[in-house]
Amino acid sequence: MRITGFKVVNSENKPIHAFPFGNNVAFNCEGCGHPILCIAIENQLGCRANKNPAQCPECSQGYYMDVDEAKKAITIHCTKDKWNKGDMPCRRCNASGRGA
Repeated sequence: MRITGFKVVNSENKPIHAFPFGNNVAFNCEGCGHPILCIAIENQLGCRANKNPAQCPECSQGYYMDVDEAKKAITIHCTKDKWNKGDMPCRRCNASGRGA
């Protein structure tokens, strides 16, 4: 699905600096600032449909997105997932599993 130009917000509905282009959205990890890429295609990193989060290679935070084509909007969610080191909470919202 093409998401070029869509509005991008976090799970608290606050706009975030992101670059949606083609079927990808690039943004920075809100925990450490490392670049993250989510792909709006089923079974790809960050696709909500199969709960396959994109992982930050620096801090191991997981991210996935919900795309609302009618509103031309993307919501980026953080999640506590199996890739996190130990029992690390979400670094962006400081709560375990918030947004999951």
